[in-house]
Amino acid sequence: MIDQGTHPRLGWGLVGTSGWADHTFAPAVRNGGGELLGAAGSSHGSSEAFARRHGAPRTYKDLDALLADDDIGAVWIASPTDLHCEQALRALEAGKHVLVEKPMATSVGDAEAMAAAAKSARTLTAVGFQHRFNPSHQRLRELVRTNALGDLVYFRLHQFIKTEALPTPWRQDPGRSGGWAVNDLGTHVLDLARFLVGEIEVVGGGLAAAHFNLPVDDLAVILIQFERAQGTTLGTVEVSTTVPETESQMEVYGTGGVARLADSWPGGGRLWGPEAEETFEVVDTYAAQVTAFGVSSAEKSVYVGAGWDDGLANVRLVESLARRGSVFIPGKGATN
Repeated sequence: MIDQGTHPRLGWGLVGTSGWADHTFAPAVRNGGGELLGAAGSSHGSSEAFARRHGAPRTYKDLDALLADDDIGAVWIASPTDLHCEQALRALEAGKHVLVEKPMATSVGDAEAMAAAAKSARTLTAVGFQHRFNPSHQRLRELVRTNALGDLVYFRLHQFIKTEALPTPWRQDPGRSGGWAVNDLGTHVLDLARFLVGEIEVVGGGLAAAHFNLPVDDLAVILIQFERAQGTTLGTVEVSTTVPETESQMEVYGTGGVARLADSWPGGGRLWGPEAEETFEVVDTYAAQVTAFGVSSAEKSVYVGAGWDDGLANVRLVESLARRGSVFIPGKGATN
């Protein structure tokens, strides 16, 4: 894990006062060595309630007020996805470091605008793909990148989570969320595929409303193509918010061995490699992400997590799947 060292604490402001901003990101800022100053939500009242819950010293009536606070060095954007582009660009213009939640945007056009702005920005830009900070994922990547498994033949990445209730209204709107399972879980898994093997391309698959009677998907199956030294081969990504939860599973098959990683989603994992079994303790990957972000912004060094170019690549993959796949909306279906 990255050490915060002697760097001064970075002042953080959150855009969003409920959901993940409330129960996960606010604690992660403090656990990762940052200083949580406050948050801007849909109203000044929500900002005040957030400050009371988390002991934050400041409240903001809106995003403009948050961005005008010179003590805020970094902004973590945790609003609905369709708002990310406009809010992130405003934060960059205000001279803030910006961590935007995944997916970076709902369209390739917005993601391209963000990635272009990041190239000329003097501040740090990143996307919330915190699973890159899981030591078990890093170890699996090491096995792949050092050819410990030989020439890669196939990978399979699987994450199913049972959702008992409908998602929040904005996630049910494809224009606001860009999709449910594919953008809630799938973006993370697609990023891990790129993290493991490098650049990938979607060559098939589909999105389905397999259970919930919604205009957004609750199942995504994605066929991946990627290059390695000996040519082109395949992988698959499977995500669902419908069926009983199973252990997350990552399987990588090579000509010289096989690696299987289970139960890594919470931040730990059990890895069966070609020579030994390894167990990884659960770590707070969100806090590790905050620490790495703080160190990189202080040292003006290369950020070891996902940047806005990675976010753009991810949005392109999801949009490619939407073009290639089919969304099946049942006439009748369960709603809870």
